[in-house]
Formats: sequence, structure tokens, C-alpha cells
Amino acid sequence: MSAVDTIIRSSQSLPDIRAAHWLPRIVLASVIAYQGFIKFPLAADDAVSAGVPYILWILTALGELAAAVALIAGGFIRNGLGDLMTRAGGLVIALITTAVIVVVYWAPPLYIFLGNQLHLLMIVGGIYFAARGNRA
Repeated sequence: MSAVDTIIRSSQSLPDIRAAHWLPRIVLASVIAYQGFIKFPLAADDAVSAGVPYILWILTALGELAAAVALIAGGFIRNGLGDLMTRAGGLVIALITTAVIVVVYWAPPLYIFLGNQLHLLMIVGGIYFAARGNRA
């Protein structure tokens, strides 16, 4: 038996930790919920300083909070509804974070890649949960 075969057999004997999905789920939900909470109280001056219409500011704050709740609640509900909640929460996170990059941090793609790692991780995390749902 070669060393590669030994390594492969060893990795296959590692336990499958089914609750591991909670680690990225909780972190992603916490970050997006924080972004929603800091917008309160919803002031028009804050929207103007961010360069967005006030209604968009309100919808963003509520969307961020709703996405966080959906991502966490979806993890507890182990049926089709929970799967849908997880997917919707992930999609909203990816969409809102993409919009933030476009509206606030737009730059050439290389600069976005080098300077917005947190946003990129949030987009990828959102896409992951949108794509995998509760099978994440």
C-alpha cells in the first residue's frame, strides 16, 4: 500500500460532523445582521451619505435583518421550508453585498478582489447557502 492510499484511507475514516454547517451560517448571519442593525434608527441623512435613496436604505436594512433570520431559522427547520429559507437568506446576502460593492466600493475588479475580501467572502457564502440550502 502506498503512502497516498494510506492518506486517503485515513481521511475517509474521519468523522462527518453534521453540525459543521452552523459555523459559516452563524458567522455570515451575524455579520449581515450587524450591518442591518447599525442602520437604525433609519435616518435619511445616513442614506444620503451612502449615496442611495432613503427607500433603498430602509429596504437594505430590513433585507439584511431578514436574511440573517432566514439563514439561522432555516438551519433549525429541517424540511422544505427550512431549505427554502436558507436559500433565500443566502441569495439576499449575496445580492445586497454585491449591490454594496457596486454602489459604494466600485473599482476595477483587481482592486475589488484585493480590497474587499470581507464582501467577497459574504457574496461567496451567500451563494453557497443559496445553492446548497440545508444540504450545506
